[in-house]
Amino acid sequence: MRLLVIVVVLLALVFGGAGYAYRYARDRAGRVVHQVVDTQLPQRIQEHPWAPVVHGRILRRDAIVFDGGTVETVRCHVALGGYGLDIVHRFSFVASATPIPRGCPGALLRRELARASRASDATAGTRTTLTLTGSGSAVLTLRGVGH
Repeated sequence: MRLLVIVVVLLALVFGGAGYAYRYARDRAGRVVHQVVDTQLPQRIQEHPWAPVVHGRILRRDAIVFDGGTVETVRCHVALGGYGLDIVHRFSFVASATPIPRGCPGALLRRELARASRASDATAGTRTTLTLTGSGSAVLTLRGVGH
């Protein structure tokens, strides 16, 4: 009888532990998948203009818009080039051959966009930040404006 009780207790512990481990692994895997695959990221970057952040200050005059595969300056409506962004956060940019007119922002942004290979966004309160990285370090930080 005592052996039967020990076996039942051990089986309860094994199955209880296995159930807990299964739930933990499933929840953890779900969080990891949502961090790696973000089906809404390409749509979110098209929702509003983005302004570069330099030394903690936002440069609204240099704002850009991601729209339909093209990056364009807000102030002069000059196409900086074409971009690609997929749900696993890979980012690509091909600069346009069109020269940027004098007085229009975008030359520095065009160069930084070309160096980026990954994108991620974060929201803190009402601020949305888009960080473009390349070679393991941040290349360009943009903050959403007008939303």
